[in-house]
Amino acid sequence: MVQNALQGQELTVKSTISQLCQLSLGGPAVGVAFGLVIVIWLRFIYNQDVVEVTMTIVAALGCFIVANDILGVSGVLAVLCLGIWMAAFGSHHISRQVQQPLRIVW
Repeated sequence: MVQNALQGQELTVKSTISQLCQLSLGGPAVGVAFGLVIVIWLRFIYNQDVVEVTMTIVAALGCFIVANDILGVSGVLAVLCLGIWMAAFGSHHISRQVQQPLRIVW
């Protein structure tokens, strides 16, 4: 919004509310989508600590890049929702032997 105002575009109430909704709802939607994919993917991996830890790191970074740079929604909210989703649903699919190294990384 600030960037649009600095570029000389007129700010209206409708455009401001539209952009706010896009940022605040689109980011969490991207985070949940990434969370679903990662949880499904984790079901097929067992006791591979490097793979599981790397997947979580790549998911967080990829989620931010896709949300912020590609889709133009809030990358911070996307990663936040991804983290909440993984804490609620993803932790059950991470192998027991991998949980300690994963805690060390995060």
